[in-house]
Amino acid sequence: MAAAQRGAKHLFKEGYQFLKSGVGLVDIVDKTYLQSDMFTPAQPPKADALMSVMDSINAKYGTGSVHTAAEGVKKKWAMRQSYRSPSYTTSWNALPKIQC
Repeated sequence: MAAAQRGAKHLFKEGYQFLKSGVGLVDIVDKTYLQSDMFTPAQPPKADALMSVMDSINAKYGTGSVHTAAEGVKKKWAMRQSYRSPSYTTSWNALPKIQC
């Protein structure tokens, strides 16, 4: 993070706005999917610590605040919500009533 902050200070120019920034963390995988070889039988302890830190950041600031580069930055699929009703029926009184 310190390196990213130094880089942002170096790149900053008055009158321009930054939209997004990121820090790349390479070769981070969930230990469930780790493909080891006979020379590296287990995930390194530092990787476990890093994943714990990422999980705590996401718990504090919301899912997806920090993610691996493999997840990408653009969602490939999202629901079309252009016709979604502005009334979210969060109240029982807002639901239609049927008489028998």
